[in-house]
Amino acid sequence: MLASLKNIAPLIIYVAALLCCVMAASGRTFRPFLFLTFLLPLRNVVERLTVFPLGKDINDLLIACLILGIFINKMRHRDKFKNGSSLQGIAWVLIIYTYCSLLKGYMTLGYFTPFDFSDDRVQDWKNYVLLAVFFFLTMNVVKTRRQVKEVIFVMGAALLIMDYYTINQISWYHALLSRDKINATFVFLGPNEVAAFYNQITIVLLSGFLSIKNKFQRLGLFVLIMLNTYCILFLYSRGAYLGMVVGLTLLFLIKRNFLFVPLVFLILFWQSLLPDQVIERIEMTRDVYGQLESSAGNRILVWQQAIDLWKQEPFLGIGFGVFRRMGFVLGDTHNIYLKVLVEQGIIGLAIFVILVWKMMSMGWRLYRRGKDDLSEALGLGFSLAVIVAMVNNTFGDRWTYLEMGGYLWIFAGLVGRMILINREESQNKKIPPDGNGKGRTHKYRSYGQRLSRNYVRGVPLLDAK
Repeated sequence: MLASLKNIAPLIIYVAALLCCVMAASGRTFRPFLFLTFLLPLRNVVERLTVFPLGKDINDLLIACLILGIFINKMRHRDKFKNGSSLQGIAWVLIIYTYCSLLKGYMTLGYFTPFDFSDDRVQDWKNYVLLAVFFFLTMNVVKTRRQVKEVIFVMGAALLIMDYYTINQISWYHALLSRDKINATFVFLGPNEVAAFYNQITIVLLSGFLSIKNKFQRLGLFVLIMLNTYCILFLYSRGAYLGMVVGLTLLFLIKRNFLFVPLVFLILFWQSLLPDQVIERIEMTRDVYGQLESSAGNRILVWQQAIDLWKQEPFLGIGFGVFRRMGFVLGDTHNIYLKVLVEQGIIGLAIFVILVWKMMSMGWRLYRRGKDDLSEALGLGFSLAVIVAMVNNTFGDRWTYLEMGGYLWIFAGLVGRMILINREESQNKKIPPDGNGKGRTHKYRSYGQRLSRNYVRGVPLLDAK
């Protein structure tokens, strides 16, 4: 039964994707957006659609149809495209500047094919800017508090499937030497990227668990947190361990001080409390002679090469996506800050830092100003997820991949939408200030005010109660 279902599942998903494309292009965008959100981290599922026409580009097709549907809805209702988010402007700057950096890269490499989508650099740029597109999609498709919850629920369902694949692979390749074979559902990425994805998503779930009061929702979050934590632990990523410790420290200090005590206890006595293979992995930073092991040593070498190359083009860099085509050790800087610096220069790094700061401050604003548990959970969790992501990116590029970063940008859109929802709800409870500058809620309007308001609207006076 299960085998038969697996055989027909790709066809079912493909047909569903085509139906969602039609729905999205006609202006009914929310359900197709949920479908896209579900597929986003499940790259292994999308890869099985390549046997069908346009199957390998199904996500891109869904995104294009969603953009068309949003445009149709805006024209139909004569709405403005401005969404009021402080992240919108810097996201547009990022898209434009990285394209200019892509063009500059052709000068470094000595050829010019800016519209050739078979070019790996063009593909990398397209996938990179699609991350910001997910923010725009979320802000323009998700409209209500209920829809915010539905998006988060779909994310949780996708995470359960991802946990299933990851835990199976961990059981197959449980030895440290075989960890590189673990890719969960990401197919083309490795265990370090999978672990980084897990720890930045899990910190949002933990924030929800500590904030939300509904018992059934807390139970669902608890199950996901336990499964994700198991995956993080046995993916043996030292960068992910550090990112998780930083995230937990900040979360407990802000939200639950008493939980900080057992965390400190774990940090102090980790050699006695953690599984043996995890301890062995952490201690692999140096070999028996006290020297850096090959992975850490190669990172130091490539960082120095990146700095030397940046000094040649300090302001604009060598061009987007150029470094890994230069033939250096490891092929990548293995540090997002150095990667942005060497490829996009000081200007590009400044844009990146502002973008990250905008994300964190947007989440913090929702947490501080939100009056409900969803706002607090999402706002604080997102701010900490960005911090965790920044720690992850110190040891590799955990930012530019669509499967890894997509949910972070969708969370950014949900945070932006919740800020607008809270603002609208607050404004709807108020009437314009009176002569003393004090607002008055509808609840406390005088009978005369309600009477005159209903009379103007054409409501019979006798019904104005």
